[in-house]
Amino acid sequence: MIKCHRDADGNCRVDPQGFHPLIGTYLEQDVQGSRETCRELLGILDAIKSNEMTAWSGTGNAHTLTIRRDGVEILNEWDDSLGEARLTIDEFRECLLEWSRCLDS
Repeated sequence: MIKCHRDADGNCRVDPQGFHPLIGTYLEQDVQGSRETCRELLGILDAIKSNEMTAWSGTGNAHTLTIRRDGVEILNEWDDSLGEARLTIDEFRECLLEWSRCLDS
């Protein structure tokens, strides 16, 4: 899973640990320091996993995030050469939880 840490300026950063680098850029550039966004996304994951919702999509500062029952996709809106990150719902949940822990540290 990803590892998060604070850099010399105190900002949370992501080491993707073998996952697609878009996971890190999504968290750093779109979620940023928002604990509320983390909570909202975790709620959306729960709603989709429990069949209360079928899908959700949103575009932030630099990325479009799409969550469906079969997984999560992250696309960078500014650079098509970066490809697409695909994760399971559980993998994305763990990434959000790790990011949240960094924000709380």
